Amino acid sequence: MVALLVMSEDVRSKPGIYGEVKKQKCFLLTDFASNEIDRLAKDFKMTRSDLLERAIRAGGLELAKDFQLDEEKTEK
Repeated sequence: MVALLVMSEDVRSKPGIYGEVKKQKCFLLTDFASNEIDRLAKDFKMTRSDLLERAIRAGGLELAKDFQLDEEKTEK
């Protein structure tokens, strides 16, 4: 008996629209942040990964550096 296993090629192994291959990363988020990523990704009909990639490339992290929590504002 001969078995043939055919697997589709992993999309992540090829450079995407940004010319780079995606690599798995691991970081910690609060449930709030994770839920917001899920919500926005669903609203924009894209993956979590693509949402984060676009936010970063659009300068979203630069804007985030100026964000202050209420506790930080009262300390100043």
